[in-house]
Amino acid sequence: MTGCTFLRLGGIMELKAKQSTKSFKCHRSDDGLTGTVEAVGVLFDEVDLDKEHFTNETYLGKAAGNGQDATLNHRLPIKTKDTKANGVLKSFSKNIFTNPVESIKSDIGLIGRHVLDLSNDFEAWVFDQAENGAMKWSTGTAHHMMDVTEDGTIKSWPIIEWAYTPTPMQPKNGIIQSIKSFVIDDSPEGDKESSDGVPEGQNIVIHNHIHTDTEVKTMSDETEVKEETAVTDGVKASDWKAIEAKLDQLLEIEQNKPKVKAAPDVAIVEDEADKALKGNPFKHAGEFYKSVYDHEQGRHDIRLSPLKSDMHEVGQVFEMPMAIKTITGAGELVPSDGGFLVGQQVQQGIVVRENNQPDVWNRAFNVPIGPNANRLVINALKEDSRVAGSRWGGIQAYWGGEADTITASKPSFRQIEEKLKKLFALVYATSELLDDTVAFANLVNQLVPQELMFQKNEAAFNGSGVGKPLGILNSGFAGGVSVAKENGQAAATVVAENIINMWARRWGNGSYVWFINRDVSPQLPQMNLAVGTGGMLVYMPPGGLSGSPYGALLGAPVIEVEHCQTLGTVGDIVLANMSEYLTISKGGTQTASSIHVRFLNDESVFRFIERVDGMPTWALPLTPLNGTATQSPFVKLATRA
Repeated sequence: MTGCTFLRLGGIMELKAKQSTKSFKCHRSDDGLTGTVEAVGVLFDEVDLDKEHFTNETYLGKAAGNGQDATLNHRLPIKTKDTKANGVLKSFSKNIFTNPVESIKSDIGLIGRHVLDLSNDFEAWVFDQAENGAMKWSTGTAHHMMDVTEDGTIKSWPIIEWAYTPTPMQPKNGIIQSIKSFVIDDSPEGDKESSDGVPEGQNIVIHNHIHTDTEVKTMSDETEVKEETAVTDGVKASDWKAIEAKLDQLLEIEQNKPKVKAAPDVAIVEDEADKALKGNPFKHAGEFYKSVYDHEQGRHDIRLSPLKSDMHEVGQVFEMPMAIKTITGAGELVPSDGGFLVGQQVQQGIVVRENNQPDVWNRAFNVPIGPNANRLVINALKEDSRVAGSRWGGIQAYWGGEADTITASKPSFRQIEEKLKKLFALVYATSELLDDTVAFANLVNQLVPQELMFQKNEAAFNGSGVGKPLGILNSGFAGGVSVAKENGQAAATVVAENIINMWARRWGNGSYVWFINRDVSPQLPQMNLAVGTGGMLVYMPPGGLSGSPYGALLGAPVIEVEHCQTLGTVGDIVLANMSEYLTISKGGTQTASSIHVRFLNDESVFRFIERVDGMPTWALPLTPLNGTATQSPFVKLATRA
């Protein structure tokens, strides 16, 4: 078999690799920061040394290698006659490239396109070699996922990695000789041989590798088993001279880096935390968390390898954790050794985050709309002032004596008009999902009404009035009042004087509440009023922080809502009497389902519709009989920047 096969006794894992016959097409970006290489990674209908071939029908995995990591020589060492170059190459062989590979399927094969970071010495070196024709693509798969017919047709080859390699594995790639060999580690357990002549108890790595007419060899300490010969042209020795020259340059850069002066010897006393960090490859917790995040995004970090608790894949090279290596009998970690037998408990239902929405919309004054109508028109007195001649829209009474002429007065009116607006939600679900579980349907019936209520609450605060209700915080609502901040008040704060002044600007004594953003909550217990040379807290129970906060200011409840603005901006705290907010509705929530909308896709659709509208009943603030500070049922605090 051409390629590389990894095998470990005690739990067989194999990785094979095949290679294209095409050289890379290379392109450097205008700014010189990146380089793009492109070549055929899987060639269709070309027979390799094992008389096997891919076809256009070969299964290459769901993504056909798209998004898989790239490695150098399958993370195996590359050896040359140059001792210094060997060290650099050995170090480089463990690297994982910054970007994954993009794969594109064509008529001739699978094209791998890869963007390299040329600011990285390693990736810049690989790009140079690809540009010089000294590198080729190699794709790898797990042995148990590979399927080949008797006539050599490869039916299945799910790609788990792309690799740059200087030792091609197809006859047309310049192979002189293909060597199949065992590499046996030097662990002490390998004295006993099995019936097939392979030492037991050791990690055995089988390489189907090759060498050319240059001094590039396979891994050291190899024992030759058999050889297969193919007569073609090899990689040019001049190319390898260029490679070695580049390696010398990189090695010189590394050696000339300024050395960090060693700290003087000091007595170190280890605590438990120090002991726990021994052998930890991460400098601090933040570095570890970032590595975990990057791993979830497909950027693998080899340092996570020893932290895994079951069979895992790091850098697209399969490794076996110590927990598995030490198990000699049946266990749960390996599925075939007993893991399949361990069941799991499935809890019915679906976990949903708790979202206790405050009752805002339903605090308003609601008028249902009957049949044959889609709007509400209601007459209201035009009363914007409490001075004589303006009360009740113009009704005025006089004091007088006998036979005095009575002065006539009349009220003025205005109209409030609301038209039903449509609020809706649409959810699709396959028939299989609906047939196999009731949890999804129950969840939809639970969550959609909550979303509809959220949208109504949001509109009551911030709605524009265009296609949705008009909110009490929207600039289009002129009937509210704004209280200025205190002189010298710090930015993003709420002080006791703000609360007192807002309370003084309310109209009437109706059902007022304080709506606040949660950002405001820490400000309330810190509010205080000066008393002589001392002071007293405003929002604190007698027991201090050990007791429960009052939950009220000046007798009005304090309610946290998402719809208030963040601390320091207009709308972070609002004093409101929602009975002065008028809503209309028609028929409640209408629900319907259909199998016809997505009939050909075998999906059902669930539709939820509400027809509502809302707006404050006040057009302007009210001027009091005495004084100039206007009043309103909706009071907000000005910006404190």
